[in-house]
Amino acid sequence: MTHPMKQPCDPNTTDTAPSDVNSLTYWDHRFSTDWEENQGREQSRFFSEIAIELMPKWLVDYWRDNDLTLCDWGCAQGDGTVSLAELLGLNKVTGVDFSPEAIEKATDQYKSHSFLCTDFLGSETTRRWDIVFSSNTLEHFEQPWDVLKQVTQHANDFVVLLLPFQEHERIKEHFYTFDYSNIPFTMGDWTLVHSRSIATSDRVPSYWPGAQILLVYVNHRMLTKVGQNLDSVEIETAAGKLIPHELEIHLQARQALDELNQTRRDLADATKALVEASEREANLQSRLTDALLSHSRLKDEHAQLLNSHSWKLTSPLRFAMRLAKHGLIAQDKQALKQLCKTSFHRLPLPASVKHQALDFYRKSRGQPALRTPLPVAAGKFALPAIKPAAQAPGLPDYIFWGVIDWHFRHQRPQQLAQALAKAGRRVFYISVNLVDCPDEGFNVEQLDSDGRLFQINLYAKGAPVIYYNPAGVDTTSQLRSSIGCVLAWANSRALVSVVQHAFWYETATVLPNSEVVYDCMDHHEGFGNVSEEMLAIEKALISNSDLTITTSSWLDELVSKSTSKRALIRNAGEYQHFAHRPAEVFKAPEGQKVIGYYGAIAEWFDVDLLEAIAARFPQHLVLMIGADTVNAAARLSKYGNVVFTGEKAYAELPGYLHAFDVCLLPFQVIPLTLATNPVKVYEYLSAGKPVVSVDLPEIRQFENLVHTAQDHEAFLDALDQVLTNPSSEQDVQRRQAFASNQTWLHRAEQLIGVIEDPEQQGPRISVVVVTYNNLELTKACLSSLDEHTNYNNFEIIVVDNASADGSPDYLREWASKGGNRRLILNEDNLGFAAGNNVGLAIADGDYLVLLNNDTYVTPGWLSTLYRHLERDPTLGIIGPVTNNIGNEAKIQIHYSNMDEMLQASSQYTRANIGKTHKLHTAAFFCVMFPRDVYEAVGPLDEAFGRGFFEDDDYCRRIQQLGRSVACAEDVFIHHHLSASFNKLRSADRQALFEQNKALYEAKWGPWTPHGYRSEGK
Repeated sequence: MTHPMKQPCDPNTTDTAPSDVNSLTYWDHRFSTDWEENQGREQSRFFSEIAIELMPKWLVDYWRDNDLTLCDWGCAQGDGTVSLAELLGLNKVTGVDFSPEAIEKATDQYKSHSFLCTDFLGSETTRRWDIVFSSNTLEHFEQPWDVLKQVTQHANDFVVLLLPFQEHERIKEHFYTFDYSNIPFTMGDWTLVHSRSIATSDRVPSYWPGAQILLVYVNHRMLTKVGQNLDSVEIETAAGKLIPHELEIHLQARQALDELNQTRRDLADATKALVEASEREANLQSRLTDALLSHSRLKDEHAQLLNSHSWKLTSPLRFAMRLAKHGLIAQDKQALKQLCKTSFHRLPLPASVKHQALDFYRKSRGQPALRTPLPVAAGKFALPAIKPAAQAPGLPDYIFWGVIDWHFRHQRPQQLAQALAKAGRRVFYISVNLVDCPDEGFNVEQLDSDGRLFQINLYAKGAPVIYYNPAGVDTTSQLRSSIGCVLAWANSRALVSVVQHAFWYETATVLPNSEVVYDCMDHHEGFGNVSEEMLAIEKALISNSDLTITTSSWLDELVSKSTSKRALIRNAGEYQHFAHRPAEVFKAPEGQKVIGYYGAIAEWFDVDLLEAIAARFPQHLVLMIGADTVNAAARLSKYGNVVFTGEKAYAELPGYLHAFDVCLLPFQVIPLTLATNPVKVYEYLSAGKPVVSVDLPEIRQFENLVHTAQDHEAFLDALDQVLTNPSSEQDVQRRQAFASNQTWLHRAEQLIGVIEDPEQQGPRISVVVVTYNNLELTKACLSSLDEHTNYNNFEIIVVDNASADGSPDYLREWASKGGNRRLILNEDNLGFAAGNNVGLAIADGDYLVLLNNDTYVTPGWLSTLYRHLERDPTLGIIGPVTNNIGNEAKIQIHYSNMDEMLQASSQYTRANIGKTHKLHTAAFFCVMFPRDVYEAVGPLDEAFGRGFFEDDDYCRRIQQLGRSVACAEDVFIHHHLSASFNKLRSADRQALFEQNKALYEAKWGPWTPHGYRSEGK
């Protein structure tokens, strides 16, 4: 419902907002942290209308006359697809998107239209359409034309693109700027036959503050069919337009060139096929020879077993003894049980699958099933009884957004988390194993005895696997609510989000009062199985994080191309775990020297080098410990001196390491390993062992303590030298001395020093507070700023409008006690607008805040507000929710004092992490806007005098720029409301209201009374 008349307010605030208004915002739903459904639909329809306006009539007529099929690639929730079908008059239109949530909503909304959930880039479908259309999609890729080549595989005749044009100041989620100089005229079998651009900023309403361009590509085989229309062709160039005659000549030449190139490709393909056939024949012959040899050995072993009278009884025992002889199983029952348990926890399975397996095992043994905490009704999640230790004042909590489960493998994520906990920080490790549940919530596991280290399993419907696809809209929303439950349970204030996988981007980057650190551990493109979408999100994560930490100089150089906010924090070793020789150490079966390696034996492992080592040193045991995913054991089975043990528990590794006479790092030199800072080398050196490695950039930082080789022969020679000349005690001590200063605690202290450095400051923020009497409220407001702002780089500018209640004397004393405090004492009451203008004139912040003196701020308010503006550059101004105001910023909340207010508001904001909603007018009891908005719009209009309507006026001026107005649901500010205006007589207040309303309507037309949010919103 709407309010019949604007609420009275004091001269330091105005408090208006609409009940409903269209946003002037463009923000693509694939990457937005603020995807408003209604505005998204309007945007989609807006772009479809622009596309139709730019299309030539001959093209649309040809489509209609021939009843062509059309695919809208990247259709989101289908609004643009339906609009396109209606405007074109086509009956065979299909909306396509990779997001199941978007397609489900489109199908539900538009039941008479066709929608398909598939990923063109993942080649999930071979279906083709006559026309493929896409609006504002390709700019999200660094190599859009390579992406388009994949998309054209689904088009028969036409490809039509609507793209942002000449976007030289890109928004953060865009990675490509389209201009005349980089749009191809021909592209494989496709030729551009129409292009036209148009400015969209001056549209009312407008959803893109720039220009758009339409490109129409036609398949070469279609050119003769549409040739009679070439007199209508319009192609924009920087120099003007390409005339039809020039185009026709170009197309003829292009067709001849295409025929020549096709002939060349056919010849190359035939030659390649012949070579590949010869290679396959040789490979099959080699495999047949190996199979015959293997079969012969198996026959010999079988014959030996048959000749033993007791083989049926003794073979299991002999098999176990053979395993024990090589150290492959523990010798006692309890150790074996622990080994099995550890191995089970390391399995890369979802928590729900492990739980079912354990229940089945326990049932088979007659034991009761495990109890798993189940969520209660939605919105009523019961917080766990277990409680973390109290956090020391001023220290942030660290949230690790993991790339593996805690129990999978003990690697950098777990080591760094443990070290931070030992350094006095509370650490919450978010597992990749999500809990399949439709409600918000989490499961928790305490990992230490001090209450500082926990693994968290968040609830997410469907428990998606994080590695392959980005989190959908619904999943992101639920994850935000679930992490909000974690923050409420832990009573977290300041946060540091350490993100280790791009899947978490949309959740981790919106947490209140937080710093975002991207822990870039690997060169993900080097794995070869990471999707284009995930790589694009990783680029955004690097660009938008407060800090990106890398593990190697190679990665640091790579990241430096995208951000200057970075730090090199290498891997390390757990020195105490590896330095001391354990009681039980592996022994070679025949007393040989041991050439050892532990770690993954994967695609980056140099199996050729390992085979050369086995052949060169038959008198020594080559011991390989780790998961073999490239079948190296089968390839080296002919060498009797090579033993593969499989993966071993982290606790067992010292027992093997201290048996090594020399340690190996036999990797291929490829981009993936060039970016690697190998943890195992720190661990090898902790035991004082000699190491021989291939020549990788990161090996140089080990200060000549590691033997490096540039090729196989040099590697073998280095091994021979080490085995022939055992290490001296001095060599051992030098290695261990180096490793003892390269521990995970050192790395944690390095990270703390960078991220918690008080000199490391965010953007400058200026807070302007206008006061007029009400001294006690002013004291409370300024006190809350000191206590709850939790931000280093801000200033407070107090402008007093000639108070007569002792405020000037108090404010002089207040200003003298802080370097970030500035005071202006006006001789007269200038009113709200002029008073704020005085403060804004001297403010030097990148972001500017207007704050009433009858407010009380809450923890983290300032940084959370500016993050919203930073993430969405189309926002022009933003304010918080509150208890008392005359528009949709008012929420239903109950408390009786400020302590209860802090608890109640915290509960509300944590349940609404990252959420905003659009307003027509933001109430100026508390607003923040970027400096560029202030410089474009200018000061508040002082014609409004003591108050009323200056906030409406300012918001209209911001919207004229094409920027939007919003309210942050995750920031709450207490507001007493109208503390000064309530002292005016009712008649005077009403007269001022009517006077300023008339002034406003003279500028902007009829004023729309403000409304409140609907029940339950």
